[in-house]
Amino acid sequence: MTEKSANGFAGLFVLLIVTGILGYLFFMRHEDSISLSAPHAVQAETTTFAESGHFWQLDPMWRDMPMNGTDYTLGDSGCLVCCIGAVIELQKLPVQVRTDPASMNVFLGAHSVYDTEANIRWAPLEESLSVEAVCLDAGEFSPDEPARILAEGCYPIVRVIRPETGTGHFVLITDYRDGIYYCMDPALKDGKDIPLSHYGNRIYAIRYLMEKS
Repeated sequence: MTEKSANGFAGLFVLLIVTGILGYLFFMRHEDSISLSAPHAVQAETTTFAESGHFWQLDPMWRDMPMNGTDYTLGDSGCLVCCIGAVIELQKLPVQVRTDPASMNVFLGAHSVYDTEANIRWAPLEESLSVEAVCLDAGEFSPDEPARILAEGCYPIVRVIRPETGTGHFVLITDYRDGIYYCMDPALKDGKDIPLSHYGNRIYAIRYLMEKS
């Protein structure tokens, strides 16, 4: 074997290894998620979020607020807080708390809803807001689940991967029409509903609230 052909073989071998690693990482990233494609969904008539308002987590009024004494702020970790406030508004849940992110943050902190990393603890949230929270992770729901939740008059909060950063993020599905899911993203300023396809139509978890029966 000549030196040139040996180098070519080595290069091909390295390329195959790199391709295999990238394929494995892609699989591992998506194995705990559900792909929402239009044929699986059912039609649901809902109110678009623009008719109710918008909660932008990077608003200067609250983006630097710490989340219950942790190192996290609403600006970097408040997407779920914004979505919860939006759900309360949209579903008109009888909750005795203002739903803007600043007020929600103070309330949730005072009722020990955050853990030490500013994650939501759902049992304390249910107790403090007098609501029922349903938490579903990948493998516990079908691709039809968001449309079913919408059809029941609730708004599903879903965990996605932001394509800009590759990090986990919560958005609120607000509508399903013409085979397309639309959502409110707390990280976007304009408040317009955007297609879930922006996140690859792939979700990793569902959270939604209901009135306590």
